[in-house]
Amino acid sequence: MHYKKIVGIDISDFSVEIVEMEKGEDTVEIVNFNRVLLEKGVVEKGKIKNKAKLRKEISIALAQAKNGPINTKDIVFALPDNFLYTHFFEVASDIGDLNREVFNEAVKIVPLPKKNLAFVYKKIDLFSTDKEKIQIFLAATDKSCLKEWQNFFYSLKLSPIVFDIEVLALFRGIYNNLPKEPICLLDMGANSINFAVFTNAGLIYNYQTQYGGNYITEKLAQSLRFDYEKIEKYKKKNNLFLSLRKEERGVLENVFTHIIEEVKRNIAYFNKNYTGFGKIKQLVLAGGVSETKGILDFFQKNFQKNKVILVKDCKKDSNLEPVYFEAIGLAKRLFSERWENDLAFFVKNDLAKINKNKELFYNIYNKINIKRFKENINFKLILLIFLTITASILFIKAFSANPANDMEIINEVPAAKERQVPRKEIEEIVKSAQGTSKKIKVKEIGSNLNVRKGAGSEYAIIGSIAPRAVHEIFKEENGWYKIVTKDNQEGWIYAKYTEEVLE
Repeated sequence: MHYKKIVGIDISDFSVEIVEMEKGEDTVEIVNFNRVLLEKGVVEKGKIKNKAKLRKEISIALAQAKNGPINTKDIVFALPDNFLYTHFFEVASDIGDLNREVFNEAVKIVPLPKKNLAFVYKKIDLFSTDKEKIQIFLAATDKSCLKEWQNFFYSLKLSPIVFDIEVLALFRGIYNNLPKEPICLLDMGANSINFAVFTNAGLIYNYQTQYGGNYITEKLAQSLRFDYEKIEKYKKKNNLFLSLRKEERGVLENVFTHIIEEVKRNIAYFNKNYTGFGKIKQLVLAGGVSETKGILDFFQKNFQKNKVILVKDCKKDSNLEPVYFEAIGLAKRLFSERWENDLAFFVKNDLAKINKNKELFYNIYNKINIKRFKENINFKLILLIFLTITASILFIKAFSANPANDMEIINEVPAAKERQVPRKEIEEIVKSAQGTSKKIKVKEIGSNLNVRKGAGSEYAIIGSIAPRAVHEIFKEENGWYKIVTKDNQEGWIYAKYTEEVLE
């Protein structure tokens, strides 16, 4: 790589961690670092709420770094998990246009309009002995999120090179090599818990659950009648599993039981469906929730067949605290060929020339490898321009004779409300469908399944349903199922991600 120095910047709702790394002839070293805490409301769930305040805090962190001011402008930043969607799926190995196939899959599974969709993907090797299938790892986000963060860093006169993926950066900051046996990294943050499995082929399974640190704190605050800030301090100073009274401990264990059940379910799913890599034997607890006193013993008690360790006890190259691991991993990715094929959104297109895996860089946002799309839409574009010009001419002719004050200008048309289906009507639909109706459940796809207004990915998303959710089917059309959701809305789901429930 042609970068001498790189800065990794990790921004959460509560803090900013900055690590500057330098590449020598044979080594890569951390030369500077700093950390600042953020006031509540500066960043919320990965979205900048107070740009001026965040700009000031980062400027201070750079100017007052431990070993003198950080002047390096090239940075790597991790996209917030709240704006990132990951998905693993298979396609036929003889597929003609892989880019188009991945794009279609992204449209079906990611809850974003096509015009807002930015995505990258890569093939995963060693996944299956089935030569007729290719395993794909897809990451997608909203273009407006990329643009917002990009412009924010430009306002600081910083040059973002890569928008990385948090869980990949964290693993990279902990380990120097991919594991021989599967490792489950459980990143327990404020808003969610990320269950990620790494093997000798990299990240091959990823699932998020919403039982994050905020959820745990809120439940404890309700039980103990403490305010939020007091609970946060109490969690770090006391072993909650021992210091609480019996009834209070019951509330805590009930909250953590939800997390334990989710983790067990995902471990069982991986062990059953990814047999080629062997079973998960090690569980690494990371993130803010992992700092809760007593959590290691609690997890080890519930996962006796697995070795459970805290991220702070992992072998590491630096003497920095675990809060810096993600920032270290961000900077490290550009200094080692070992990590160059990790999935990411690249801002500077010149990096595409350095790497060999062309699929990795397919990204609508950066217009990389977009020629095939252009060839397919050229004719449609010409037709659309012609129709637009024709419509404009007709419009001008129709209204040119009218005085301006006779024209009614409508600024905004209220969106039509989704139809709420009365319970009686649902019962009638079920009755009329008897004999042909069937029940299906959503497969484990690592995220919720979109519910759309019509039978196709071009229709608007009106909601989503969780994995394992069971629904009655009222109609089937072009590989889509019509269902009625729990809140009584009619919608369509993609049949590929469901399976029939046998009575």
